[in-house]
Amino acid sequence: MKLSISRKITMFAASIVLIISVSIGLAVLLAGANVIIGQQEENMLKLADEGAKRIDAIITMRLQVLQELAHDDAIVSMDWERQKEYLREKIVRLEYLDMAVVQPDGTAQYILGGEQAQLGDRNYIRKAFEGQPNVSEVLVSKVTGVPVVMYAVPVESQGKVVGVLIARRDYNALREITNDLAFGVRGYSFIIGAGGTFYAHPNEELVLNQVNVFQQIDENGPLKNFGIELKKLGVGKHGILKYEYDGENRFTAISPIPNTDWSIGVGNYNRDVFAPLRMMQTIVVIVTMGFLILGVLAGGFLGRFISKPIRKLLTIVEKMANYDFTQDKDAYGKNNITRRKDEIGEISFAISGMQESISSLVRKVSETTQQVAASSQQLTSITQQSSESSLEMSGAVEEIAKGASNQAKETEEGAKHIQELSDLISYDRLNMENLNNSASEVNRLKDEGLEILSELTRKTDESKKSIGDYFYCDPRNQCQCGKYSTRQ
Repeated sequence: MKLSISRKITMFAASIVLIISVSIGLAVLLAGANVIIGQQEENMLKLADEGAKRIDAIITMRLQVLQELAHDDAIVSMDWERQKEYLREKIVRLEYLDMAVVQPDGTAQYILGGEQAQLGDRNYIRKAFEGQPNVSEVLVSKVTGVPVVMYAVPVESQGKVVGVLIARRDYNALREITNDLAFGVRGYSFIIGAGGTFYAHPNEELVLNQVNVFQQIDENGPLKNFGIELKKLGVGKHGILKYEYDGENRFTAISPIPNTDWSIGVGNYNRDVFAPLRMMQTIVVIVTMGFLILGVLAGGFLGRFISKPIRKLLTIVEKMANYDFTQDKDAYGKNNITRRKDEIGEISFAISGMQESISSLVRKVSETTQQVAASSQQLTSITQQSSESSLEMSGAVEEIAKGASNQAKETEEGAKHIQELSDLISYDRLNMENLNNSASEVNRLKDEGLEILSELTRKTDESKKSIGDYFYCDPRNQCQCGKYSTRQ
């Protein structure tokens, strides 16, 4: 399909705008993606750090409260009855499930339940007997059989550890803390131990079943990818994990919890984390389409601005191709395009000048042709008269007559050339590019005819002179033939 110049300009402008808009859009998206990803990572890491500090503060506060209880005389006395009476009302107030005092042999006597348990092999008990207040990992209680968190502080008397005060707390207490650290609408947080076991998670089954992410690697479990990324980062390290779980890509910030071997993770779905990026993509697409529409409109206007005068000039040139060199001022438009201060104005001015020059040239050629035709007619008449006079001459002037006859033939040849000139002028209307050559040919033929005419006139004069010399009269008025050189 043939495209007009206005459409080509429109398509070119639209293509340029589209390329520029898409290039800028991609650059903005890439830069925006890096900024958003960096910002989201930074925000999630900050939230994870704040969560780790918060959990550390809560654990520290509870251990300090237990330490204060362990310093009371009733506890230091290691008198069970006094200990039980003193601790009973503290259990409910401090929101524990139960408390117990552990004897040096590892036997624990619980306050509310009254049961005993051998806890000497528990790591948190050994640390407490070493004088270090600590909190256990989430473990299954030997007494209740459900996951719990145990707080343990040493009971000291005269600088020696004489027992351990422990408090049992529901593992859900940790989940209540992590639930407040969600990032975004579907965000979540969890606590994981140094061994890779979940201590708190929105999916309670992971905690109840003591799921270990490192074992998931060997078992090719659903948390295999998370375990691999956590192992790459390193337990107790600070960083970002990216993995696929439960059919969706996820994004998790890991931060170690001070004074423990736990780590807190703040996670979210990639779709939610990158929601601002998708919004930016939508905005970029809308802006790109807007610029594209503006580019098309601007290209259309520019195309019309350029093509409209060109179409007018095309109409003028087509008329000239059909040998119509008459100038029509309206053909150049109401606002004369020759007045434009650009290349189109210069072209229109040149075409107007060429149109006027060719018209003037054709008029001059026509006038010259008419003059040549008139001269040819006159020359033919003179030739005929000379021929009739020559026929009446005697044999003495036969050679002159033959010369005149030859001149007549040359005159006829001149007429033939003039006819050819007329044909050339007609042909010139079909091919304007040969007009100058044809005009030169006409001038040459005209000059040749004039020279022939001059030569014929000269020879005619010589003929008249020869005749005058041949016929003469004597004083007696008697005509005689012959030349004479003197007269009396």
